[in-house]
Amino acid sequence: LAVKPGIFAELSETGILKARNGELEVAEEIFKALRGLAPSAPEPMLNLAILYEDKADALDRSGKEDLADAVRNRAFETYKSLLALEPVYPDAFFNAGFFHLKNRSYDQAVRLFESYGAIGADVAKLAKAREIAAKLRVRSDADSLFKEAYDFIKMGKEEEGIDKALRFTLANPAVWNGWFLAGWGRRRLGRWEEGREAFLKALELGADEVDVLNELAICEMELGLLVESRGHLERALRKEPDNVKIISNLGVVARKQGRNEEAAGFFRTVLDLEPDDSLARDQLAELP
Repeated sequence: LAVKPGIFAELSETGILKARNGELEVAEEIFKALRGLAPSAPEPMLNLAILYEDKADALDRSGKEDLADAVRNRAFETYKSLLALEPVYPDAFFNAGFFHLKNRSYDQAVRLFESYGAIGADVAKLAKAREIAAKLRVRSDADSLFKEAYDFIKMGKEEEGIDKALRFTLANPAVWNGWFLAGWGRRRLGRWEEGREAFLKALELGADEVDVLNELAICEMELGLLVESRGHLERALRKEPDNVKIISNLGVVARKQGRNEEAAGFFRTVLDLEPDDSLARDQLAELP
């Protein structure tokens, strides 16, 4: 680059550091600037794809699922562009594999990890890609059933999704994920007791994820089991102290328990973290 020797590496390092520190908007601008400086370099595109994944995850934690899906689609499109590059860029296949794995597109993840196995050069990454691909191949049928269950519930076809989730649990009795999906579908249908039973089964099988604890707490809240609901939310909060959904739900439970001052504290904390959170603002305004 004629601008300044080493500027590309310096800016890349700065962007990555900003992203790690949670300054995602600044990092995004840096990576976009780097694309302008070196349009043929794949690294800024890969950094953008990873950043969009991080932004989508942050939006999910804030309960902004529609926005998260939109940003996640930007990550998908960026990976798509990376995978079409000539000459091929091996790291795109490796990272895109994890992207699809996280989004439960297991067949696509297998293809990408196997592609990296054929073109990659990094010894550690090659071993990881081959290990994951082998495990996914073994679980291919079960994973397809799991993905179908997830997709049905996500599309609002809860009954079909619950049916497939329960079939998954029969085929994989020691795995908690199917019970989580069954509980999620039941919760969305307002079947609180059945949802609670499914989430408790997931915990019994070793689940300890924040999403499981939060969904269980919602069912318990609706069933009037406020002490149990609060306990599960507090357990989730210890795992993710800045999770806005958890803090907000703790506020709702406190309000239902008549602890209005405590509820107000939870909702103010939400607004400190997410000033545009309309639910917390409305809940706070309704408190006596």
